[in-house]
Amino acid sequence: MLWCLAEHFLHTRDREWFGRVADSVIAGVDWIFRQRRRTMGELPHSRGWERGFLPAGSLEDVTEFYYWLSTNCLTWRGADLAARALEVYGHAAAVRVRQEADAFGRDLIRGFETMRRHAPLVRLRDGRWVPQYPCRLYCRGRDLGWIRQVIEGAAYLLISGLYDPRSRQASWILDDYQDNLYLTPPYGYVLREPEVDLFNRGGFSIQPCLLAGLMPHLERDEPEIYLWMFFNAFAAIYREEISGMIEHAMPELGISTSVTFKTSDEANAVMWLRYLYVYWTERLLHFGRALPRAWFAQDRAVELTGVSTPFGRVGVQYGPDRTKRRILARVDLGALRDEPQVLVRFRHPDKAAIRAVRINGRPWPRFEGEDVDITGLSGTVAVEAEF
Repeated sequence: MLWCLAEHFLHTRDREWFGRVADSVIAGVDWIFRQRRRTMGELPHSRGWERGFLPAGSLEDVTEFYYWLSTNCLTWRGADLAARALEVYGHAAAVRVRQEADAFGRDLIRGFETMRRHAPLVRLRDGRWVPQYPCRLYCRGRDLGWIRQVIEGAAYLLISGLYDPRSRQASWILDDYQDNLYLTPPYGYVLREPEVDLFNRGGFSIQPCLLAGLMPHLERDEPEIYLWMFFNAFAAIYREEISGMIEHAMPELGISTSVTFKTSDEANAVMWLRYLYVYWTERLLHFGRALPRAWFAQDRAVELTGVSTPFGRVGVQYGPDRTKRRILARVDLGALRDEPQVLVRFRHPDKAAIRAVRINGRPWPRFEGEDVDITGLSGTVAVEAEF
């Protein structure tokens, strides 16, 4: 709930609404801070790894009480977003909440790094051995089942933002998921011929559209991996008979003992599709970051409008060009707030390099690689890239 309230304000900047709910947001984060103080003293049968964590608790379908990685990461994320919302609003409690949220994050990192140092290395497909982060404190290696180990596993160190997605720790985690967890029952589906099946059946686990394991790859600006994971996950659980997405195919891909649609998984897929067109971080607004190259070879426009972001409501349309010599993007920026860097990406279907750019008909020098920098502009901007 904290996450939702904070995100809503950061997207809408509705000060009147946030003023009414701010006390509830502060009450929520203060409850978190009180709970984590329960692990700061001397605890029986403890090595102290959990100092500053939430008290032991259960994990969705898993009823055993442990210090779960995902629960702590996502709770910290809610506290961090609440602090940011209070900062943007200018609330008197913002400084205190920020200090407490940052201290929570430091305690989590200390505990997770202690856990990692006590866990055995895992082997990758190329023969390398890398560290692993178990899904809970005091678990030295893999835990039981796909819910604990994969869906609620170490990927949340990255999805939550606690660890930088470009860090060496992130590389260890992502490589372990791609080489081991996504490909090995009971964490992923069976690959009877791994070298043949990897392209079509890799990159996701059981319940393919619940875990946002593809998002760190987008944050690392690895669009090909992101697209591969997205379309594989989507295809794995889309069912034509209900025109919707089920929870997971069981006992095998293409088979389902229940065709009940799953709203949470559908919502994730919609968000991941939206990020192909419009992606953002705290300081960046990026159009076309991961659009498939093949879409630029079509005879029809590719567009998405009315997208709500922390910088305002935006949209983008890419126009086709059969000659493949130019691509025109019309970007609706409106009046952006917070002065983000704004990039427009052109993923040419043949990977051709941009030779020249025109903005609203005039030459434009600010481009590098596939990105055109239009930072500082507003309203509707016509960006023409020549190849």
